[in-house]
Amino acid sequence: MKSRNELAAFRNAHIGFVFQFHYLLSESKALQNVKIPALKLARYTPAEIEKRAYQKLKMLRMHDFALKSSLNFQAGNNSAKPSPMA
Repeated sequence: MKSRNELAAFRNAHIGFVFQFHYLLSESKALQNVKIPALKLARYTPAEIEKRAYQKLKMLRMHDFALKSSLNFQAGNNSAKPSPMA
């Protein structure tokens, strides 16, 4: 039987984790918000984490918001509409 710490480590590494709050961290940029889980796991270098986080934003067509405060694109904000794909 695994200890609580071993189970927690397994969940973080293979399943993920859920933030206590549903909203983004307002003091952070979009890219920083996306990087948080990867920084916690520390499997990649900071440069690789940033590259992968940007790729995730690009997949969601939100890369234009990467360096903008998350206050600019939280739910209900009309300026958060993704740009059309090129």
